[in-house]
Amino acid sequence: MVHRKSVLFSDNKVWRKKDKNFDITMGALDGAEASDLVGIYLLQQIQNYLESNHEGCHSGLYRDDGLIYINNSNGPLLNRIEKHLHRLFKNNGMKITVEQVGKIVNILDVTLNAETGTFKPFRKPNSNTTYVNKSSNHPPVILKNIPRTIQDRLCSLSHSEKEFEECKDVYQEALVKVGYKSDMKFTKIQQGGKHRKRKRARKIIWFNPPFSKNVATDIGKQFFDLLRLHFPPQHPFHRLFNKKTVKLSYSTMMNMDSIVKATNKKLLKKAEEMHEGKGKECNCRKAESCPVNKKCLTTGVVYEATVKHGNKESKYVGMAEGTFKSRLNTHKTTFRHDRYKNETELSKLVWRLKDRDIRHDITWRLLAKARTYQPGNITCNLCLAEKYHILRGKDLINRKSELLNKCPHKRKYLAVKLMKHPTL
Repeated sequence: MVHRKSVLFSDNKVWRKKDKNFDITMGALDGAEASDLVGIYLLQQIQNYLESNHEGCHSGLYRDDGLIYINNSNGPLLNRIEKHLHRLFKNNGMKITVEQVGKIVNILDVTLNAETGTFKPFRKPNSNTTYVNKSSNHPPVILKNIPRTIQDRLCSLSHSEKEFEECKDVYQEALVKVGYKSDMKFTKIQQGGKHRKRKRARKIIWFNPPFSKNVATDIGKQFFDLLRLHFPPQHPFHRLFNKKTVKLSYSTMMNMDSIVKATNKKLLKKAEEMHEGKGKECNCRKAESCPVNKKCLTTGVVYEATVKHGNKESKYVGMAEGTFKSRLNTHKTTFRHDRYKNETELSKLVWRLKDRDIRHDITWRLLAKARTYQPGNITCNLCLAEKYHILRGKDLINRKSELLNKCPHKRKYLAVKLMKHPTL
């Protein structure tokens, strides 16, 4: 079964595996979707076998956990089905572990009793149940709904109030331990049912500012005040930007563990670069003539170029994934050769000044340093930093359309033309 190929990025090179077997890497962004797709394919083969050979058999699968219910079973029948499952998975290049249980089975977070037709919540022995502390730096609406969410989940996993009362103590104690005051009570959860379908699904634009208790400003109120101010009912874009089409939902900040790990990684990487001789910040022949104060070898930067011509000043904001010096050399190339004069807005300005014989002088400075996109990240901090400074800047020659540009740093991670790359 060949569903996808695994690739490895190392030293700016793309490697692919020689083995053509089905493979999903740990932590893959679409690992759950791929697992579901393969599961449906295998489940269909299992169900076809059971329906054609045995009556009263039902099967189900969730990710890598499956369950088969067989009515009026016996030892030889179970052994034949087990052998067929091993053979089926082997033909697809996989392995399976089959466990024959009785009428009571624990699967995922529920215990099923086929004899009585009941079910109740299940937790693994010696597992530690913990929840977000009530005093943590999370949006209030999240903290408020945690006890109710846990209660609803336990109710949906309980056949009746009897099963709910038997298991609720462990979860209630865990809630009290982190500061919540909640007396969980059983309520019957309606399973399934038909939901009324909306006539029209709105296209919602979500604004997700990070939440922090240290910020006293009501970000949500000010955001919607600005929305009403700049897009009043008579505005032509009011139908696109109003409280019905634009919603706000706070995102959580990094926890202390993530902050410490990120800081340690940054410090260790810097120490490793210094040890390998890569930690130099400038290699100009004359350090005093460095255009950015002896930091021309800094990588992942947002920079600003100021062009002085006559009594005027024009500014340009750009970014460099590699060293600033390499980006500067590229700019100088666009200034010297007219075939590159349309590469950037800065080169266009320089060539207009040269065509009019207007003397000009360019100075450079670094505005910010940020990390570029890495596989698994949602955003590129370097691109966001550049767009931020374009928005904040004055007298810039940058085009506003640059704010809508896609991140160029993702392209090198696209799995294209892998056959041209080395193999593992």
